Amino acid sequence: MFARAISTFARTAAKAAVACGAGAALSTACDAEPYPIYTRADVKRRDGKGGQTWVTYEDGVYDITDFVNAHPGGAQKIRLAAGASVEPFWRIYKQHLDPSVKIGDILQPMRVGTLDQADLEAEAAAAAAKADDDPYLNEPTRHPALTVHSAEPANMEAPPAMLGDPYLTPNELWYVRNHHPVPANAGDAHEVLVATPDAA
Repeated sequence: MFARAISTFARTAAKAAVACGAGAALSTACDAEPYPIYTRADVKRRDGKGGQTWVTYEDGVYDITDFVNAHPGGAQKIRLAAGASVEPFWRIYKQHLDPSVKIGDILQPMRVGTLDQADLEAEAAAAAAKADDDPYLNEPTRHPALTVHSAEPANMEAPPAMLGDPYLTPNELWYVRNHHPVPANAGDAHEVLVATPDAA
């Protein structure tokens, strides 16, 4: 899957270089030329249902049509952002923002435009009104001894030296592998109803 993703990335980069002129560097294709301006509505129309699949990241507009089926996380996942911004999804799947991924280099050859500044300003104003809208805002406190592979979503494990002493692993040191934020639990206000077929 990753090999196919790299191959698709290379083909997309090559097309971008041709579109921007022979000899354009893959990581900076079209940088010297101004990008066309697209509104949020323009992007929304390219939701994959009519052929093209566009997404936005920050102020960039990207045509990911040729990359969808090579997405290492699966085409189904990346299509969730079709015609919209990838940022709400990357707030959940934060591995995309790991510096080692170099997401800018992956996206750059697929860039086709810049998002209209008026749309960006309107969205920034709306975001400012939802300052507490971080899905990880109420994550439980983790034991500081856990080896952290990913903080959000949580992927953590106890170091080997702490296993087996005591024999029963404390709850705080249990292996944690989440794909999403931990659901809010109101404690005593939380109720679970269990029903049996005979309603006993």
